[in-house]
Amino acid sequence: MPKSPSAYEPENKVVTMQIRLIFCLFVFLFATAVAQAEDEKLNLDCADPVNSGRMAVKKTVGPLFANGADQAQLETAATALDKLVTGAAYCQIELQSSTKKVSGIVIAEWRSLNQWFNRLADTFSLSVAKPSEPKWRDEYILFAEVYEFEP
Repeated sequence: MPKSPSAYEPENKVVTMQIRLIFCLFVFLFATAVAQAEDEKLNLDCADPVNSGRMAVKKTVGPLFANGADQAQLETAATALDKLVTGAAYCQIELQSSTKKVSGIVIAEWRSLNQWFNRLADTFSLSVAKPSEPKWRDEYILFAEVYEFEP
């Protein structure tokens, strides 16, 4: 009578070990992605989109507006604004999937901020690529006007 394969036979041990390694790799990658998403929300307060959104933009762009900016600073600001786009999306998704009751207005505000952050990030990226084209200062002034703060 032929023996049935056992998990303890050498060829099955290799397969079992491979499955364990793949599982560990998956868990590591998932944990890294979650940590990166947490980092990229840049201390945005998901419960308070208006105040945290405008303060994040003011902190990123305000000094450049006040003192002027060279190409490297515009590039750094574009990268930071890209992270705000990710952060706004993270907050929106986190609130939408929350088990707690969250106001639809707050979720809609994150959607709006996501679009604003994207618009600002694109303007800064274009300012790096073509310094004479987009007017990042004008976009920042418009954002400050909409969110009611001094640029």
